Amino acid sequence: MKKIKSLLISSLMTLIIIGMLSSCSSEKENYLSSLPGESSLVFKFNTAQLVTKSNILDNPMVSGMLMQADQHVPDALKDKFNEIKNDPSAAGIDLKKPLAIAVNLENLSANPKPSVVGVMAISDVKKFDELMKGVVESEPSITLSETNGIREVHIPEDEINVAYNDSRIVLAFGENANTLVSQKAEESILANENFAEFATSDKDFSMFMDYEWIMNATLEAQKSMNTPASISPQLMEYMKDMCVYGSLNFETGKVVGDMKVYPSEEAKKYIDEFYVKPTDKLIGLLPENSYLGLNFAIKNYSECLRYLGENERQQIEQILQEYGISTELIDNVHGDILMGVYEDPNNAMIPGIVAAVECKDRTLFNKVKEMMQISEEGDMFVIPNMGYCVSYVDDVVVVSTQALYDQCLASGSIRAWDKNWKGTAMGKALAKGGVGIDFQAISKNQLLAQFSGNREAAMALSILKQLETFTMQMENKLETSSELTLVNKSKNSLEQLIAIGIGAAMAQ
Repeated sequence: MKKIKSLLISSLMTLIIIGMLSSCSSEKENYLSSLPGESSLVFKFNTAQLVTKSNILDNPMVSGMLMQADQHVPDALKDKFNEIKNDPSAAGIDLKKPLAIAVNLENLSANPKPSVVGVMAISDVKKFDELMKGVVESEPSITLSETNGIREVHIPEDEINVAYNDSRIVLAFGENANTLVSQKAEESILANENFAEFATSDKDFSMFMDYEWIMNATLEAQKSMNTPASISPQLMEYMKDMCVYGSLNFETGKVVGDMKVYPSEEAKKYIDEFYVKPTDKLIGLLPENSYLGLNFAIKNYSECLRYLGENERQQIEQILQEYGISTELIDNVHGDILMGVYEDPNNAMIPGIVAAVECKDRTLFNKVKEMMQISEEGDMFVIPNMGYCVSYVDDVVVVSTQALYDQCLASGSIRAWDKNWKGTAMGKALAKGGVGIDFQAISKNQLLAQFSGNREAAMALSILKQLETFTMQMENKLETSSELTLVNKSKNSLEQLIAIGIGAAMAQ
């Protein structure tokens, strides 16, 4: 049986790889209506674009796999296989339309295996019939039947069932493929109005998450394992009505990502309760040689505690109580919070660190002094045995190296380094609220250079040297964008990432 399945799968996968560059395109009804309405996660792969951008068919490893697969194609499929190699449209599969895969996490307590459904579009059902008849002829234990225009492929003793009609192919695990083929749009996930943008996306990769089913599965898992929830029941209820759409597009020299949240009205109130747009007030504190920066802003910090799970909330409240920190003190923080790591020119072996928070007044600074048992007056003190400075400047509490304090804070107002992140691509991302990573600065770090003799470290450094920067930022309170840039600006990022991955694997 394993040999039968291996022959079938290897033959189909080979035909699909060859067919990925097919230029045909179907205008038939939306094949995504075969995705279950209770789908928790849906992934969409724009295979034709991915193959073209990755140049994967010219990769020696893939060429070798195709040649090897050619030798294992059953005799009954040889002619069809050769036909498809010469004319990919002969497979009858419309791979100009993305491959969609849905995962259903509902009722995991009753059935520990999530159901999975894959859907592909058909461009010419007669041609696909010929392909399936060749498969059946190759292995008599596999049969093909037709009822009311729906064909079913019967694979003995297999949990996967396959069905197709003149517009789509459905492969289902834990679901009935026959039922899904003819499912109406209003019964499918297309009935979810938040799914519309995902359904029409032409990005290379897209993902949709429906938290109603994800949170139900989480609650079921917690009950079965008798583990406490890490977030409050109230927040769980908010998240049940939330959906998330994300996408990746591989472009020349960079990968561009986007994410959008579709919250319920109650969840919107929750977001509005905490979200505030950050500024670039603190970004000048990051010197040019920074390799990590984080800047964000929220309000009502202490209110975050009520959305934690009971155990987590009690633990945090106990720690705060031990240090004499009240909720009023937490809410003294108001506005931007910045954290950064950079190479300290005065001590390359120890990373320079900066952390800064905007405050309503100096109450938080005074409390930190009290906790450190510092009796001296003034707006700056040095943390004993650590050498880091804590200062209060322009209603901002800053923890920094002495060098940063001397250049940027000693004058009594916040000044930027002569060469800093402000105004750079990463600085602009942080101004919206987000994170920035400079891989080139990391790869040149003198501390990491000490480990270059280690094989794994050398491989990691070689990968870092091919990457340039990563940024992720909030475009608004519901939308996030990200960008990974590579050093080589002349090749598509997917082709480069595949080459980096293959190189790392071969170096193992």
